[in-house]
Amino acid sequence: METRFSGKGVSVGLGTVGEGERTSGCYALFCCVFIIIATSPLSAATIFGVGAGDSQGIYSINVDSGTTTLLFATPGIEWYGATDGDDESSIFGASLDGHLYRIDVVEKTIAAVGPFELAAIKELAYDESADVLYGTDHSSLYSIDTATAKTALIGSLGADAFWALDYDTSMGKLVGVGGEDSIYYIETATAAAAIVGSTGQDRITDLWHDAVSGKILAVACNPNGLYTMDSSGPAIPIWAINERILGLGCPLPEPGTLVLIASALPFAMRRRRAA
Repeated sequence: METRFSGKGVSVGLGTVGEGERTSGCYALFCCVFIIIATSPLSAATIFGVGAGDSQGIYSINVDSGTTTLLFATPGIEWYGATDGDDESSIFGASLDGHLYRIDVVEKTIAAVGPFELAAIKELAYDESADVLYGTDHSSLYSIDTATAKTALIGSLGADAFWALDYDTSMGKLVGVGGEDSIYYIETATAAAAIVGSTGQDRITDLWHDAVSGKILAVACNPNGLYTMDSSGPAIPIWAINERILGLGCPLPEPGTLVLIASALPFAMRRRRAA
């Protein structure tokens, strides 16, 4: 029997143990979680990405090693963007042909929500606190109905084309990369965009803001790599990766939350005693 706890971007498993090992196994779990949170620049040990071209499919990405693993292939769907999901098992994805998908990284399935209206959305960002999904067609900002994929125009983002987008919970604003390497903060109500720094890297394809650590994970292609940065940059390379990843996301809840794992431990011990 195996009991597995999963948080946003964190999965910790306990293998089958003997009667005398149960308490020590749970203690070891706590120690492992503390080590992950203390040593990683991000609170998530694993995030998820959508691959394009020869890398088409859904991937898990180990932030601590840079290892990418194909979870499942998605024949016929060319991915362009992704962001956090609104439940504990899925993320949102945008396809090149202008459709919104719900990608279940636990069951390894996808479900089409519908085609975008008004514009072919390429980049996505999800505000968990307000339960609002945002998207851009590179030039304008839209809100998106997560049940129907219907879009509503918020406003123009200005002169630069935006290639990466996510929501910064600490600022209550969207953060995006536009032009060659400029970092912008974007007002969600008006789409007003202000430059706050530079990534120092071109070909950034998506951002993932870690609400726990405050860091931003960036992914780039040509060459393919993972970067970490503060809100104003620069992007610091941490790993070269094998796949061409265009979008990043994690299921809810936020990663690295010890309270969630701690609350699960008594339940896990009860399950083992009953097994």
